[in-house]
Amino acid sequence: HVRTYKDGDNTERFDDSGVFCDDYGDVYALVLPNSQLSGSLPTELGFLTNLQDLLLHDNAISGTLPSSLGGLALMKRLFLDGNVIEGTLPEFIGDGDWKFIQQLSLSTNLLSGTIPSNIRNLKSLTDLGLHDNMLVCDGEDHHYHGIDGDFMDALGELTLLTQLYLEQNGFDCEIRNDFLKELDRLTVLDLSDNGLRGNVPDHFFGVNVLKVLDLHDNSLTGMLFSATQQLVGILGVAQQSIGLRHSSLTIFNLEPTNIVIWTYPTTF
Repeated sequence: HVRTYKDGDNTERFDDSGVFCDDYGDVYALVLPNSQLSGSLPTELGFLTNLQDLLLHDNAISGTLPSSLGGLALMKRLFLDGNVIEGTLPEFIGDGDWKFIQQLSLSTNLLSGTIPSNIRNLKSLTDLGLHDNMLVCDGEDHHYHGIDGDFMDALGELTLLTQLYLEQNGFDCEIRNDFLKELDRLTVLDLSDNGLRGNVPDHFFGVNVLKVLDLHDNSLTGMLFSATQQLVGILGVAQQSIGLRHSSLTIFNLEPTNIVIWTYPTTF
């Protein structure tokens, strides 16, 4: 069947093979989602030096990520979510030539280990999806050291990020007060289903464009306020109380199993 695809310039392309070539015959996009692909990614993908978009999500691709992908200097979008890729996130993600990559999705795989700190080098990144894996906090004793490792600092340097999905991993450590403080373009932040501890950073609710914040199934504490500084309630959710100072937030998800709400008319 004919596949449609919008390239980086939002121009719609059509091809029945999923292989898109420019006028010189060079492959600039492989678009084969939900195509029953299986087996490991071939190292020969690294020979496609003009490749900008590799969209192979929702298949049965296994094995680890070949290091040859790190040499694809023109890469803008890499979608490998919904496969069975295993191993750790390779260092080439940040050490390679991905200077232009804007969207990176490796969600819903079998990835383990930590997020490499050199992910900070992906300065053009706007969308990062790593949810539904087995990623953990860094450090041998992450329960003690908390979430102040290099990779969390590194995420905070991706200042163009608009969407960050880290839910359903194993980040069962303490959240830092300055976590993601400089990311003022975030519209979606999902940290749910991890086991994070500590206070919800105040600046989560000071990002003017933030529309979705999902923190459910953690062990976080804080208070819930309206944008007018009127105390409207405290949510007791399995020892979790959350604070909210934000007017544009449209989805605030705790999904508690047992919720008790107390409201107070107090105005500050």
